[in-house]
Amino acid sequence: MMKKLNIYYSEEFYELFGKHALMNPGTVKLGDIINYDTFEVVGSLSDLGIDYTEEEQFDMPDVEPIYKSQGIRMGTLSAGQEKVAKFGLTFSTDNSLFLSTKGSKVLRIVEDNIGSNNLGSQVIAKYNQGKWERNWIVVTEVECAKKAIIILSNGKNAEIELKTDSNLPLAIGEMINANLSFGSESSIGFRYVMPEGEYRSVLFKAKGIDESFFRGTRFISRDFPSPETVPSPFEVSNEPNYLTEFMWK
Repeated sequence: MMKKLNIYYSEEFYELFGKHALMNPGTVKLGDIINYDTFEVVGSLSDLGIDYTEEEQFDMPDVEPIYKSQGIRMGTLSAGQEKVAKFGLTFSTDNSLFLSTKGSKVLRIVEDNIGSNNLGSQVIAKYNQGKWERNWIVVTEVECAKKAIIILSNGKNAEIELKTDSNLPLAIGEMINANLSFGSESSIGFRYVMPEGEYRSVLFKAKGIDESFFRGTRFISRDFPSPETVPSPFEVSNEPNYLTEFMWK
């Protein structure tokens, strides 16, 4: 029994990079409250009257972020139809993931665990009042992008053909700047190009309540547990809706 693809993607990404990933960009916002048993967004901090200060990180690197599993290789650009060039992307291991973003920025909550009226203190107070569920987590940081490429493999030696209107050689980190479309593929579980436009969330970090006899009640980073399993590693069903029901149009 395997996990749904969007759950696997988020958990695998967290293991590699310490952030949770969204297959449907833009569905999570800073301050959103998520039920980590179901991955559903159940509300926001503002719904509970919890104040927080938002800050944009300004020390982002000049190079556009690229996140990928090991063993992903890019083939040589070759001529295709008129004004179209092709190249292949190969994945040597099962369930490899690739995310490249453009125009990235990071938004986070300031003083989420320090200061006299910090977010952690407010959340713990709501929890003690019975207004915060123990299985809730809150999004404390989001990484947004104006464009994104997401590809996940589903099997060893997976490969996918990409097409571009540029005949100049491309490095794997330059794919995000090309006008790409997908061609033939083998053992690919999911692929998507988020068109360039307004900022949409692609990654996030979250915190929640933790209780222990020795340490008491704390507000800390929380991993997602393993929800229900399904027969196929890349099955997406309508029930339950994780984060949001995502439909590509």
